[in-house]
Amino acid sequence: MRVWKPRALKPGQVLHWQIGPLKIWIRRTQDELHLAKERAVEDEETLVVGEAATESEEKLEWDRWVVGEADRAVQFVPVMPDRPVIVRPESDFIIPAGGEAAFFVSIPVWIRISIVGQRPVTLREVPTVVLSKSWFGGPASGELCYALKTKARRSLETLPIRPHRVICPVRNFAREELDFKRLCLHVEHLKIFGSKTHLWTNQVEVTYRGEEQLAQIDFADAAPAISDAKELISESRLPAVKGILRKSFSSLKAFSGI
Repeated sequence: MRVWKPRALKPGQVLHWQIGPLKIWIRRTQDELHLAKERAVEDEETLVVGEAATESEEKLEWDRWVVGEADRAVQFVPVMPDRPVIVRPESDFIIPAGGEAAFFVSIPVWIRISIVGQRPVTLREVPTVVLSKSWFGGPASGELCYALKTKARRSLETLPIRPHRVICPVRNFAREELDFKRLCLHVEHLKIFGSKTHLWTNQVEVTYRGEEQLAQIDFADAAPAISDAKELISESRLPAVKGILRKSFSSLKAFSGI
């Protein structure tokens, strides 16, 4: 998708990106880059980048970085949120012992804004949607997460496609009966891939082993086979190494009924 490609700015030039509800302006002066942003609550389907109208600059609040006078290109890259997200199914369901179920989660991405070149510099990360914080797990063993407003769905065809959201395929395996009400999804181990129409993550497999046991979580390395995603757009925040995940299980209760 061309919106994720680096863009060179000349002094005096202003570029405007809109990625779903998030609007961002980048302005170049002789040795500075200026950034402004706002959100259009009612618009979730726009994905554009282009020259900004000069009259739009007057009403904006700008942050400024001194970057030097050399030609510098700016790149926007979608990345996963910086905390796990709590996912609820569209309706509660039970997976019997030995059973499995697949579903799809739509997650709003963050936008990493960087100066690219020989010495890349990240200026800022901006969430396309501001998510509310929520606690998952017990008082001592839980962790701070984001709560998703959208629900996980069993059918991909029923999931709205939005340019600021990435689709995460999840496969649940149950060694014991699972009354599935919500899932803590560790998105820091997810990559983002681009297809012709939208963004995808690698697949997540979660094995439920009982209420008193910790879940086993595995992350695929490549784009899901059910998608037409070919291009890796961004790496995961943390590598999906199984050994590291198991070390964190003592403080992570992956499932919790409410």
